[in-house]
Amino acid sequence: MTVIATELVPIPENLSFDEAAVAQPAAIAYHAVVGRAAIKEGETVLIQGCGPIGLSAMMLAKLQGARVISTDIVDYRVQKARELGAELALNSSKEDVFAPIRDMTSGQGVDKVIECVGADQDETIPQAVEAVRSSGLVVVVGSFASNRATVPIIDFKFSEKSLIGSQGMPEGYGPIFELMSFGKLDVNRLISHRIPLDQAPHALSLMDRKDEDVLKVVLKPQT
Repeated sequence: MTVIATELVPIPENLSFDEAAVAQPAAIAYHAVVGRAAIKEGETVLIQGCGPIGLSAMMLAKLQGARVISTDIVDYRVQKARELGAELALNSSKEDVFAPIRDMTSGQGVDKVIECVGADQDETIPQAVEAVRSSGLVVVVGSFASNRATVPIIDFKFSEKSLIGSQGMPEGYGPIFELMSFGKLDVNRLISHRIPLDQAPHALSLMDRKDEDVLKVVLKPQT
């Protein structure tokens, strides 16, 4: 296999190839949490989506000293967020999200929202805007099928809320590898399946179906 040298990222010697495979979603989350949202100790943060990026964002926000609420529509992923340390994890397709947020924030709303779903922007973006407090921040990480979303624009004017985007940056790998090397970020817990490379079609079908127990699939080349 030939790869452009500038596209390669050196892996620290003390990390496994499995861990390195999960560094990519973690690096995307790092840029959103630290670079764009600038999450600080004591803040309350809503993370929408409990996939590899959303769970990485949750763990990184915890490392920043934030209280985290995680939401998803798959019970397995909601439970995984609880196991990884979210103060509150909710299935937004079955449970009221806003009442627990109000209870946790004394009615103010969360300080920041990081949207890591990217599936239906007309559900997640309005939910994020409603959940965030006055002068709060919504950071959009998810990629959407459509380029349009309906938002309650009046909230941005009268409540001075802000919405910004976040794109993955190669600079995130360095800090992520450091956190992983020192045992502060355990990405192994995000891996749900390890599948031989010659079974790649099966792995892709698992990801497409979004089965209950699928989180991060790692393909392993045969030696």
